[in-house]
Formats: sequence, C-alpha cells, structure tokens
Amino acid sequence: MKNLFNFENPVMNFIGKLLDCFLLNILWLLCCIPVITIGASTTALYHCAIKLSKDEPLYLFRDFFHSFKLNFIPAAKLTMIFLVIGIILGIDAYIFLHIKIPMLPWCIGMGLLVLFAICYTITLLYVFVLLSRFDNSIKNMIFNAFAVGIRFIFCTVIIAAIHFIVFYISIRWFAPLMFLGMGLIAFLSSYFLKNVLFYIEESQNKRGTPQ
Repeated sequence: MKNLFNFENPVMNFIGKLLDCFLLNILWLLCCIPVITIGASTTALYHCAIKLSKDEPLYLFRDFFHSFKLNFIPAAKLTMIFLVIGIILGIDAYIFLHIKIPMLPWCIGMGLLVLFAICYTITLLYVFVLLSRFDNSIKNMIFNAFAVGIRFIFCTVIIAAIHFIVFYISIRWFAPLMFLGMGLIAFLSSYFLKNVLFYIEESQNKRGTPQ
C-alpha cells in the first residue's frame, strides 16, 4: 500500500501526468480566449508537453507562462497569418460547396483547395512546436514547419490522427475526455515529436548552424 502512493510507482506517475494534462488544457483554454494569443498558448502547451513526455523537470505554471511570454510576439504574428489563410480557405470551400460552378473548373478548383488545405494543416501541426524549441524568422519557421511535416510524414499522419481520435471520442462516446483535450493531445503527440526534434537538433549540431 505504501508503494501505491509513491510517485515513482507507474500508476501514480500515470495519474500525475493525466493531472498535468488536465492543468495544461485549462491553461491553454484560458490563454486562448483573446484569440490573438492562441499561438503563444499553443507554443507554451507544447513546450511543457514535450518536457513532460521526456520526463524532464517540469514546473508547470512557471514553464508555461515563461514560454508564453518569451514567444508571444512571433506566435501572435503566426496566429494572424494562419487565421487569415484559414478564413480564405473557409470562404473558398463555401463557394465551391454552395455556388453552382461548371464541372471542370469545379474539379480543378476543389483539387487545388484540398491540396492547399493539406499543406496548411501540415504546417499548422508543426509551426508552434518548432517555435517552442527554436529561434527563427517567421518566414523560415513556416517553411521549416512544412518541410519537417513532409520529411516526417508518418509522424505527421499519427499526430493528425491523435487530434481526430481524441476529439471524436470526446464528442461521440466520452465527453469527460474534453477536460484533458489539447493537454492530452499535445502530450501524446510529444512522444513522436520529441524524436523529430532530437533529429533536427542533432542535424543542427553537425552542421554547426541554426535552421
């Protein structure tokens, strides 16, 4: 019984990480409220989640808000860029789905829209993760996020699937899972992302130049 409440115990360790995911989800939601801060909040979320997945020392509130403040400006710029692009893609999708267009232009336009939407999603999955670990220009951060997403396409598919599965289960079968929400998604994704980030860091060290 004494070992059950020992934090070295796997069960207690698992419960502790679930609690961290819950707190991260709450912090992420609260810090996303002004909309413009979604990027900074997501960057801070992944900064903490990656440390959690690597079993590194994590001072949850301090680490979250340190990353939030440190990356606020570039994250806000990225948020606005992706928000505008997302709105444009949404308007285009509405046009193609609700306005009568001849078949050939419709097929070409819809094909291009789907392609752009996939590229948008791949970049969005990585850009704030990279921001949480690396310092770079906005342009290079976007380019690198897309390049990493394509380079590690298997990891990209898994991370996208984690997002879909968690939200699907939350909506269809187990609503309380929403309390873990993005905290759980970031934590599960971090088990795959940490290997990607390690590869990038090793590549940088070999070249001796930042990306």
